[in-house]
Amino acid sequence: MGVRNAFFVDDNLIGHKPKVKELLQGLVDYQRRHNYRFFLGSEASMNLATDSQLLSLFRQAGFGRMFVGIESPNAAALQETKKFQNMGDMLAGVRAIHAHGIHVQAGFIIGFDADDEDIFQSQYRFIQAAGITIPMVGLLHAIPKTPLWERLEKAGRLVDYFGIGKLMCLDALDR
Repeated sequence: MGVRNAFFVDDNLIGHKPKVKELLQGLVDYQRRHNYRFFLGSEASMNLATDSQLLSLFRQAGFGRMFVGIESPNAAALQETKKFQNMGDMLAGVRAIHAHGIHVQAGFIIGFDADDEDIFQSQYRFIQAAGITIPMVGLLHAIPKTPLWERLEKAGRLVDYFGIGKLMCLDALDR
């Protein structure tokens, strides 16, 4: 059918490393048998950068891009969100992924309690230093019935700017 690009939609494809290594080895074999027909991508947590065997398998299987939820260069915001896999040297992590020939696309969030007015410049500097050419930066959204939504709703900090229900953190918009 002429398809050459495929994206594995999984919030964290490396969530079960033994299984993904098995999958990747199968993809490596398939790609070799078919002269590398597919250019692949997926989503993974930042701790992908700490496993060079896994990175090599991704590259051999034809993965050229990976979406990573970096969220913030602000360590206090990462602590607040319990994003512990991002607590190390994220710049070195992005560079390790790049070193394996895998382009990093990344998601960032603005509006955490720990953020102040410096977050815009801080995120900009991180994106530039990391060489992330496709950053997606969004405002903090609280999903209804989650602990974050309940906490912000109780504090009167949610607003409905788009007519779809109270989701946005008021503080993030007022800064």
